[in-house]
Amino acid sequence: MFIEKSVMEVVTLEEIKLVGLSFQKLGWTNICGKYPQMWELLNSQHRANIKNIVQPFAAYWFWCSEPNNADGYSYFIGGHVTDYQDVDDSLVIFTIPARKYIKHSFNADDFGKLVEDVLSASQEKAKKWAEENGHKIVHMPESPTQAIQVYPEQELASKHPSMYTLTPIE
Repeated sequence: MFIEKSVMEVVTLEEIKLVGLSFQKLGWTNICGKYPQMWELLNSQHRANIKNIVQPFAAYWFWCSEPNNADGYSYFIGGHVTDYQDVDDSLVIFTIPARKYIKHSFNADDFGKLVEDVLSASQEKAKKWAEENGHKIVHMPESPTQAIQVYPEQELASKHPSMYTLTPIE
């Protein structure tokens, strides 16, 4: 039996070091619908070569600033590492800054609903919750969007997959 979960809380996180792929680094210009391909590429060709991955593995997905990109931004998919030692040239690094975030944890009865319906509504729910609880959502200078999507691998494999978003606040 499926029981819906939607939990908002304020968390204070230390910086999170990430290693992964970006559309810019891959040289992809048409990104429409290519997120799953990027995820598959990370898992099939690059993940085994990423040193110092924090376990259990969680994937971080978000728009990020890339100064060498004509548009000024790219999309990042990667994993949390303990340090940036021996990072392969085909990969990019990104540091999520230490700060306060609204952590919105949620689930769905299948993965399609999780990423298409529930995730789509998450940012608006976080904005409403922030207003109701006296928090100001801010943009990180490193990212043109507000929410970072986090996919804990072990929770995605469950019968009712779950994930969370991190939305920076002041």
